[in-house]
Amino acid sequence: MLLLLLLLTSGLLLLLLLLLLASRLLLLLGRLLLLLLSGLLLFSGLLLSCRLFRWLLLARHCQHSYACHSK
Repeated sequence: MLLLLLLLTSGLLLLLLLLLLASRLLLLLGRLLLLLLSGLLLFSGLLLSCRLFRWLLLARHCQHSYACHSK
């Protein structure tokens, strides 16, 4: 009877340890996913701002060249 209680207690402790390890792993995976998502968002924002900057420069250049050619 005592052996059964000891095995049950150690099994519950092992299960609790596995759950704790799984939650830590899930938390780490969540943080990694969040980091990846924020990096992707930052990269797309930089890409969009570069395209916008290039478009503004091109529009300014076209406006300047149009003003030069219209004279």
